[in-house]
Amino acid sequence: MRGDDARPNFLLVLTDSWRADYDGFARHTNSSIVHRPPHLRLPEFHRLAARGALFQHAFTSAPLCTPARITLLTGRDYDAASAPGQSQSSVLPTSFSTLYSELSRLGYYTMQSGYIPSGKAPQALGRHPWTLNATAHTAHKEHIWQMPLGWELGDTYHTWLQQNRSVCGTDGFAAFKRDWAARLTYRSCGSCAAPPAVIPGPTARAGGGTRSVNVDALGRGCQFPDALGHDDFAARRALELLGDAPESVPWMLTVDLVAPHPPFLRTHRPRTGQPCTYARGEREFERCRYAADIEHVDELLGQILGAPRVAAGAPLTMVTSDHGEMLWDRGLWGKGVPFRSAVAIPLVVAGADVPEGVRLHEPVSLIDVTATFLDYAGASPARLHAIGMTATSFRPLLTPERSRHRNHTRRAVRIGLVPWRALVGPVESTPLAPLIKLIRAPCRGGSCVSCVSGLAPGSKCAKVPGAACLCEAAFDLSADPDERRPLSPHHTALAAHALHAAGLLPSSHRSRNESHGHTL
Repeated sequence: MRGDDARPNFLLVLTDSWRADYDGFARHTNSSIVHRPPHLRLPEFHRLAARGALFQHAFTSAPLCTPARITLLTGRDYDAASAPGQSQSSVLPTSFSTLYSELSRLGYYTMQSGYIPSGKAPQALGRHPWTLNATAHTAHKEHIWQMPLGWELGDTYHTWLQQNRSVCGTDGFAAFKRDWAARLTYRSCGSCAAPPAVIPGPTARAGGGTRSVNVDALGRGCQFPDALGHDDFAARRALELLGDAPESVPWMLTVDLVAPHPPFLRTHRPRTGQPCTYARGEREFERCRYAADIEHVDELLGQILGAPRVAAGAPLTMVTSDHGEMLWDRGLWGKGVPFRSAVAIPLVVAGADVPEGVRLHEPVSLIDVTATFLDYAGASPARLHAIGMTATSFRPLLTPERSRHRNHTRRAVRIGLVPWRALVGPVESTPLAPLIKLIRAPCRGGSCVSCVSGLAPGSKCAKVPGAACLCEAAFDLSADPDERRPLSPHHTALAAHALHAAGLLPSSHRSRNESHGHTL
């Protein structure tokens, strides 16, 4: 029994590469650079949103997997977290406090299942700075993908697969490799305009000339079951960890999923059975597969939320993603760029004292998830500041009196990645719309001549007051949510000046590495 401890339990479901406009809620766009998402059936996600709060302007702190998750776990924005890179998953300074170490200090029992950017063996996750009481840690997603190519890492998922001895006539890991080859989406395309097609199976044509893909293990007559997939494993192990957790203390459970990160592994929409075909071209085929993977995430969300121990624990629940995915918007694939498709993420919060059916328009950052959990756990803002966290709790927005607390919440979101920085914040003292995104990127070669291609559309390289030569671009997110029309240089300068005057934009703040550009 919990005794007199009234603090809520916590549940975080963190997905990978789920962009905000694929949350199944109706949106409209006439943009030629941002495609219209297909209709998604996400009943579990929508039910959660109906009994809680949906954030309309949630952004990642860094649109790349490992940097985003490092910033989330440390509650620090990109620069304050030492600008982590994708290859630095094992380099988390031990001096940094984390969500888990702070919750442990506050008396919470912490559990995690799935991918975590630690670069460590599972047994290392119980030590500082992670301080997890229980974990079912899996390999970094990049390693999971490469397992079929010879990477056989001893993570919990790989070991569990090998223990399944009767899958499609072989062990689970061998079947996983074979199925991988049949379903692979692309081969390290990067940002090319037309990634290589998926590897087709023996059934190459369907009615009406539409090309389809047979994913039954390249015609071997046995399809790798979803129940053995990584995310199904992570969800199931998470519930097992929770089942073994003590009932005398509050708990925190994190479920780290790898979907819908490419490569997309489904060719049918699980909620409808609708096949994804080549009828509208390869890009729409892959977008359909992306949607199919999100719908499977929703199925897993239903399993997690419906588990008896979760329902009985009535946790404060948050569902979000580390970053988005371009899906060829602006001709780009992947992430790592400052545009909406890569940086805007879904965020739903429900449970505890969160009012039902709330839609919030204030900008919030992925790292604010950490500050909010810690706020509910009893950590003060002074404590978060003392341990170097730059995150801001959005708990004041989740109360019935939220209109009176707006001045106590985050005023702007900082987003960063080498070599650019971006800031989303209000510009209420100007004729511009209340929400502006400002992007700063380095000039090519470090001289005031030309901009690095594509990072700051419509901008010119120029000397920025108090800083080096930079390229600045700004978008009015209220009037132009698809970021089709960069503001004029005059209005961009006006926005930068207003953000600086409001204390949201430093006049001169250089990154540790000059080549990283200007930090916001």
